[in-house]
Amino acid sequence: MEAAGGVAHEARISPHPAVHCSCDTSCDCVALPCNFAVTADEAWTKTLTGAGIPEHVCKKLEDMQYTTADSFCFKDEATFEAFVKHLLLMEKVEIGVDESSWVFHPLCGKLKGLWPEF
Repeated sequence: MEAAGGVAHEARISPHPAVHCSCDTSCDCVALPCNFAVTADEAWTKTLTGAGIPEHVCKKLEDMQYTTADSFCFKDEATFEAFVKHLLLMEKVEIGVDESSWVFHPLCGKLKGLWPEF
């Protein structure tokens, strides 16, 4: 690519959210899309499957925008429990779960293991 002043420069993709160019700020290089989000999504999917989260629950989490480890973040344990209760009772990701049994469903422990605050 050619920058102001006719000097050739190459834009390159960074592994970070910001795209970096090998030239200075006066450059008119076109920013290239970064592949960071794809890598984070793939890592999160591997984490979920490695933790034994069923595929249909992984899909539901993705649909709910929990697509990276950073997005799976809760204010406190009560908020996390409200999330799991909603997932099991309102979203009905597992059959046979009711108001009295959701709190000890195996999915609770699996999801709890994914949240670094515990």
